[in-house]
Amino acid sequence: MKKIKEYTVCRACGEALLINGAVLKCPECGAQMIFPTDADSEIKQHYNDAFRYLLHDDFYSAIRLFEAIIKTAPSAASHFGAFIAKYGLGADRERITGNIVHSCKRRSTADPMKDADYLAALSYADNAQKSVLNETADFICKEQKRLETAERIAAEKEEEKIGESGLSSEFEAAQKKAEDAERKKAEEAKRIADEEARRDSARRARIEKAKRDAQAAKIVKISLLAVACVACIAFAVTKLIIPAVNYSKAVKNYEAGNYAVAADIFRDLGDYKQSEEYLATVPFYGLTAGDEVTFGKYHHHNGVAKYDIEWVVLEADDESVLLISKYVLDVKKYHEKHISVTWETSDLRTYLNGEFLAAAFTGAEQNRILTVKLENPDVPTLGTLGGEDTEDKVFILSNAEAEKYLVGKDYAYGVPTPYVSSLGVYIDEEGNTGRCWYWLRSPGASQSSVSKIDYDGTVNYRGTMVDYTKYGVRPAIRVSVEKIGSLID
Repeated sequence: MKKIKEYTVCRACGEALLINGAVLKCPECGAQMIFPTDADSEIKQHYNDAFRYLLHDDFYSAIRLFEAIIKTAPSAASHFGAFIAKYGLGADRERITGNIVHSCKRRSTADPMKDADYLAALSYADNAQKSVLNETADFICKEQKRLETAERIAAEKEEEKIGESGLSSEFEAAQKKAEDAERKKAEEAKRIADEEARRDSARRARIEKAKRDAQAAKIVKISLLAVACVACIAFAVTKLIIPAVNYSKAVKNYEAGNYAVAADIFRDLGDYKQSEEYLATVPFYGLTAGDEVTFGKYHHHNGVAKYDIEWVVLEADDESVLLISKYVLDVKKYHEKHISVTWETSDLRTYLNGEFLAAAFTGAEQNRILTVKLENPDVPTLGTLGGEDTEDKVFILSNAEAEKYLVGKDYAYGVPTPYVSSLGVYIDEEGNTGRCWYWLRSPGASQSSVSKIDYDGTVNYRGTMVDYTKYGVRPAIRVSVEKIGSLID
């Protein structure tokens, strides 16, 4: 039987490499890699994902993935991958010549020759792999020295710049001292003249004030009575007359079937008379993007009691409103296993349209939630497949939907509830914002990764691995605006 050829991707230039041994060398850029030829298909897919992270300079994700591989399949290849990721071993193509230049993109003061992963890789390596390890370690040492030299030169130039700007001659200092003395003398003379003028003006002002006070005392008594009358009228208008007129207008529009107009007025009236009862029958009428509304119940303060879910309106028309939860409501993996997956086959989709839907909404509320056809396009710039279109009641936004409805708005950030914080969701501790990451449904840099919203409210297209824990979930739903029952007296 003819053996099937296997390929992987070059960590430096992205060229497809034929796997023909444990040591691979890219014919396009010369990058060397160690590959586990005896590993199973799932481990090989992990290596392909890790090489793609290195290709896109996502060294943090590469380190995490190599560390995960080491736990289950330690080898010269896995420790070698972790080693080069720590020091940011990458490459760039020169714009003019088109040549590929290898370099270290992460600076470290540690000795590469004493690195734990380097030493572990040597313990597993055969002679050919040791040659690659030693050549790579030598290159990293040279690069770290180059980076150190560049930092030192930059610091020296900055010190020279600061030193030159701080120089001044003795002549300039003496001249400045003389000018300061003259300025102080002139200021003192002006101060004395101004003080005398001020005293004279104060004397005249006291005389004029005594005359005005006598006249004002007569006017105050009349003015106080007038102000009291105006205040009473204003109170009556703002607290009694205007609310009564607006309430009557809202009721007439409600009875005429103009629910959008009526709902807007009832919202402004708050708890005036039966405004809240009327509004409860038409809660989704008259809403526009950015408004907030409550619907359904879910855990907020803890995992026991349930409270009203607050939603932000993303889009509204005469028939329905598109909503996203104001807060991050839960913490879930996108998929339990680190495998190639799409939104159609993800565990998160199953959870939202099953367990979450039943837990958050009554049967009547579930009937108001519309089934939406979702597009899940490919991501050609990253070479990942989006999967089939789906029909869902509960979902999370795609990259395109997040850019359209969220990015640039103050409700784009992931704000966890106390319940979600207690589950250990990743919080922006460095920036002290209290915000968290949350999932999008579009694929990321590989088929086993998915996009997300970062702490700053922007879309991270490269995303992260689908089985990462402690990422938040902001459900979205589209709800019918039809009237709910009748007013209860």
